[in-house]
Amino acid sequence: MSLITEDGSLVSGAESYISVADADSFFAGIGKTAWAAMSAIKKEQSLRKATSYLELKYFGTWKGLRISSEQTLSWPRLGVIVDRFPVASNVIPPEIKVACAKLALRASAEELMPDLERKTVRETVGPITEEYDPHSTQSKTFPEIPALLRPYLSFTNGILLVR
Repeated sequence: MSLITEDGSLVSGAESYISVADADSFFAGIGKTAWAAMSAIKKEQSLRKATSYLELKYFGTWKGLRISSEQTLSWPRLGVIVDRFPVASNVIPPEIKVACAKLALRASAEELMPDLERKTVRETVGPITEEYDPHSTQSKTFPEIPALLRPYLSFTNGILLVR
């Protein structure tokens, strides 16, 4: 099944914020050969996983409002302002596409939202002992992604503030 990409026109059944061709161009431009080595099916699967991660992780924190209650993904959106300039309501911002592509490359090799287990504080196997910081996060984080998305995220817990 071919990947259905949202292009800002409210594509029915959209599954990704970036097309395989656009991801191919992006990764070629930054020299990531691991992406080029993947099959087209693996790329599509990875882009679906990345978009799903973005939807689950950032739902309710995006600036603005969805254009339609029937749209599949959170973008495109109305009322998004970045650096005092409105973001067109018929586009997917380039930073969201890049975040999706970068997550897709990670998703091709690992789970983006793995199930969590009890945290090991101390484990001894023979002469080797491992102890983990009890205050560190249990799940894997991708600090580049929220940094890329920061201009499009609201820190008002989903409450739209209007002057």
